[in-house]
This record gives sequence, structure tokens and C-alpha cells, in this order.
Amino acid sequence: MIKNNPFILSITWVVFTLFASCIEQFSFNSDSEQDVLVVDGFVSNVSFNDIADKRYFDIRLLTTGKVINSRDEPVINADIQISNDLSEYWDYTEVEPGLYRLYYDDFKAESGRTYQLHIELANGETYESDPGELPVDHIESELIWEETTWPEYRIVAGEPKIREARGLLFKADMPEFESNSLVYNRWDFLTTYTFTALRAPEDDPNRVCWIHDQFFVNEVVINRESKGGTVHNLFYFNIDTRLVKGGISILARQQSMTEVNYQFWLDLKNQENQADLFAPPPYNLVSNLKPVGHDGDVLGYFGVVRESFNRWVFDPSELSYFGLKPGVSTDPECRFPSPECLNCWEGPFPPKSVVTNIQPVWWLGW
Repeated sequence: MIKNNPFILSITWVVFTLFASCIEQFSFNSDSEQDVLVVDGFVSNVSFNDIADKRYFDIRLLTTGKVINSRDEPVINADIQISNDLSEYWDYTEVEPGLYRLYYDDFKAESGRTYQLHIELANGETYESDPGELPVDHIESELIWEETTWPEYRIVAGEPKIREARGLLFKADMPEFESNSLVYNRWDFLTTYTFTALRAPEDDPNRVCWIHDQFFVNEVVINRESKGGTVHNLFYFNIDTRLVKGGISILARQQSMTEVNYQFWLDLKNQENQADLFAPPPYNLVSNLKPVGHDGDVLGYFGVVRESFNRWVFDPSELSYFGLKPGVSTDPECRFPSPECLNCWEGPFPPKSVVTNIQPVWWLGW
């Protein structure tokens, strides 16, 4: 059983909180209050059938104000298709407001083919992407880690304190390769951990839930390679977090993309670093999306990428120090039984996480 909408390994929240675009630079006209359509999605060379962690390809649509801090609204009742240069078409299905899914188990982008996104809104406005194709090269990296420590600031009894946090530094080890052009990479991460209802019987199917949390490792890493043989820092992982004691796993996704697609993510990340709560949407970013037959504004990027996946499952025996014991990290003490003590589905789950009571086949029981 799965609760909420399946996480399709997307970091679309970055796009929808910051908003971006590609190929032609776009400048805001602050005198106009017309809403802007925001589009986020991609297709890759990896189909639903090709991977153990099943996922379909998604498109997200919303509208937002150009400059003022207006509320983002999901776009409903749109017709979305993807086509290739052989005039083959595949339809997206709306699965929730603003979220459209390509329900084809064997669909994937193929080398030598170009793909184009077509969007028709309920009001008749149409938008499309420029035709895109898979990048030539994809150099798969190895996910490696090393033990490390770093200073961590905490408030103790109202006073700021510095303590030494223990953890792991994860890195991407890129092999050497030969290519006639640069290879452009992007990594993002999905974390899985457990929540246990302490008062539920051991054989109760609702005793343990697995939470797939796209924001636990809140990093998107991009780089470009010319010949490989390099190691890139990805993120720090705090071993002292209580979540580790119930078991934890991280799925790293690596995407290779075109130079223009890479520039989109680079510009977006640069503007993200300087944004605050009341910052306007990013501007003057490149986009491969355009209106058709009208002058509406659209932001975002539709990517055609190559992908690979690397899963890490935590094993405390691999650490040089001892101190971690199996246990439950996210459970309440349950001295006074509450619903979450009796049923894991009642747990305090993070926003936009995906929850299931079915143990993943790769889960390490310890």
C-alpha cells in the first residue's frame, strides 16, 4: 500500500519556487500583471520497466505572477502530449491538480530521435518546446563516501553552542573517458527511512512504514567534465541524526544533458543562492519553451536526458566507530498511546513525502 502520490524522483519544487527558462533569454516587463505559465519535466533513456525503483515521467504546470510575490496556482485540465520526429504521439494523464503523468511502461527516449512537448490549456492557449534529443555521452559515476566531522551550531538552554557532528561526505567518482565535447551532469537524491508504531504488534502490517523523502538531502549538484578522472563532493550526511537508527538509504540519480539544459540548471542554482522569501521569480534565464500563436509568457525547461541510478543502503558495521544500535528514530515515546503509537500511517510525515508499509526489496534489515 502506498499513501500520497508516488515520488517520481523529481526536484520540481526548485523550479516551482524559483521558476526558470532556456534557449532565448526572457526579460520581465514589470508593468504587466499577466500570469506566467511555469513548466517542469523531462524524459530520459530509462523507462518505467528499466529500473527497480519504478517511476513514470511527469510534467508539472502552474501559473505565477511575474514580479510580485503572488500565490502559485496549479494548472488543471490541460492537454499534454509528447511527440517524436516520426510523428508518434504519447498522451499525459492528469493525476492531480497541476501534475500530468506519462503512463507508458516502455516509453523512453531513444538515440537519434528528437522529442517535443505540446501543451494546450483549457482556455485554448498552446505552448511547445523546441525539439530535443539525448546527449551523446553519459559517463556514469560511482557513489563513494568517507567518514568526516564538521562544526555544527545548536541552541542549548537558549545559548548557541558549537558541537562536532559526525557524518559521511558523499562524492561522485568520475572515471576517465574520451569525448569530443564536454559532458554536463546533474545529481539529485531521494532518501528512505522508517517510522515504527511502537505499540503495534510485531506482526501488524501497519507497524512499520517506509518514508521516501525528497527533501532530506536537499541538494542538487551540477558539473561539467572534459575527460573525467575527477572526484566531486555531493553532500554531507549526519550520522548522528536519529533517523539513521531505524535504517536509511539514499538513491542518487545522475543525469547527463545538453549544454543549454545545463545552463538552465546553473542559472537557476545561482539565483536560488541569492533568493529570499520575498524575492521575485528568476529572470533572464534561458528556456526551450514558447507560446504558439499568442504572446503569453512561459518559464521552465523540458529536458531530454540520459540517466543512471546508484543506491546506498546504510550499514553501521562499515563505520570505524561503534555506537549505533538498531532502533526507531521518529517514533514518539508512547508513554500515553496516541494514534501514531498504534499505526505507522499516523506518523509525522514530511510534506510531499511518499509513504508505504511495503518493505523495499533492497532494504537492509539490521
